[in-house]
Amino acid sequence: LSCSLLLTLLDCSDRRWLAGGMKFFICGICACTMPLFFSSVFGQSPSLSDLPSAPSPPTVKIPPRPTFIPPPPPRLFPKKGVSSPLPSVQDSPLLQWTDFTFASPREKEFWDEIPDWSNLPPEGAGSPLIPQLRRDLNGKALSKDVSGGYTGYAKKLTLPGQRTIYQLQNGWVTRTMTWGKDGRKLEEGTYKIGRKDGLWVSYDQTGRIQSQVTYQAGQVVSLPQPIGKTPR
Repeated sequence: LSCSLLLTLLDCSDRRWLAGGMKFFICGICACTMPLFFSSVFGQSPSLSDLPSAPSPPTVKIPPRPTFIPPPPPRLFPKKGVSSPLPSVQDSPLLQWTDFTFASPREKEFWDEIPDWSNLPPEGAGSPLIPQLRRDLNGKALSKDVSGGYTGYAKKLTLPGQRTIYQLQNGWVTRTMTWGKDGRKLEEGTYKIGRKDGLWVSYDQTGRIQSQVTYQAGQVVSLPQPIGKTPR
């Protein structure tokens, strides 16, 4: 029994010594081989100078600038001090009193005898209308407190193909009538001290009444009303 116990103790001690020796042996081998391993690994890594260089960018050819230069836009206004010729426009023939048609020789004689105010400035566009001011025999404007206002009739070539007659009392227009070139009545109405006042009637191309408007001191008091009657 004592011999078997001694053998058992020796066997256990040998195993412990063998296990400890093996640990020291393995640690020693690792300690010796690690420097060689790291030196071989880092020694084989390439340096920056050994790396391949990046490829150069491709060359891009820029096309040459075109030699064509578009012409400058045309000038809307001529240069200062240089007058540009205006396009020639054929002037329409001036309207004459002989171009109109009158109802009778007596009517034409009446129109030939009354004063002609066709040389007055055009009405509108900043110019006062003829009935807005007092007038003398020649159509010259007069102030309200000046005597010598014209009493009678006067005529004027208005729009192309139209003639107008004015009836005046002490320089103020009291009534107007307008005819076309063919003798057809176009419009008639009354004034009072330079303003439309009373009934105004317009006619269509057939000579029938087209509308009637009533004014009072230049203001419309009744809307146009189509009638459709032939004037007398």
